[in-house]
Amino acid sequence: MPRCPQCGKLMDSSETRCPFCREPVSWEKKPVKKELEPTGPVGRGGWLIAVVIYLLLSIPFMGIQFLGYLSIGNRLISGLCGLYVLYTVMLIILYFTRHRLFRNIALFVQALHLAAIVAIPVDGLVREPASLGDTLTLGILLALMIVGVMVYLIKSKRVKNTF
Repeated sequence: MPRCPQCGKLMDSSETRCPFCREPVSWEKKPVKKELEPTGPVGRGGWLIAVVIYLLLSIPFMGIQFLGYLSIGNRLISGLCGLYVLYTVMLIILYFTRHRLFRNIALFVQALHLAAIVAIPVDGLVREPASLGDTLTLGILLALMIVGVMVYLIKSKRVKNTF
């Protein structure tokens, strides 16, 4: 038996007025609001797979950079590379657990990687100005790739809908 919405007492569902408080009662079902479905792609697919492959491949590269700069005593760049490796591992874990912080931490990790990429040519300019050409070209290409990843993480509907 349903209850009167006004007084809360049990009453027959065939009645149009509550027998106790005499308030009119409507037994029409109210429409249930549906949750908004995300528009656009959802899930770990598309270009998001390329971002994860990029992250997985950057771990050994930055690990080698870390060890190389640590061996010559450059603590600033080796520290940046080491932090990048640690944060990238954490980021990959967040990706596979579909954690909501993936996007924000991914942007932070890419900014850290960009700082390391910019710091390497600047360090090369101070130590050996003659050998700067190749390092600078590689640094610019990596920086452009990193900025592309950052733009994808900010603008992608798939990233917004998945995380």
